[in-house]
Amino acid sequence: MKNFILNILVTGLATYITARILPWVYIDGFGWALLFAAVLAVMNASLGLVLRFITFPLNFLTLGLVYFFINVIIIMITDNLIEGIVINGFWVAVLFALIVSLFSSIIYKLIK
Repeated sequence: MKNFILNILVTGLATYITARILPWVYIDGFGWALLFAAVLAVMNASLGLVLRFITFPLNFLTLGLVYFFINVIIIMITDNLIEGIVINGFWVAVLFALIVSLFSSIIYKLIK
């Protein structure tokens, strides 16, 4: 449970920072970033798990690239569910996913 909460806090902070950097991503505030991170975690644990299971053979052939695009699709679905954040388009979501992953890794390194 402690790791789950830490994951949401780190992802929320990375989301908030990324939204401030990218002009194509709008977020109302840090609270929306935390809500986005929480819903994203639930979506990854449910829908993401199913999609990863179904696309496993294709992911094996593409050396993991399919998993990344599944994450982008889940980010876009979560964006549609949360009204306090707007991500303008698929390629912006790809860039958003890359930067959030980078910032999350940096934040985790700083914490530990």
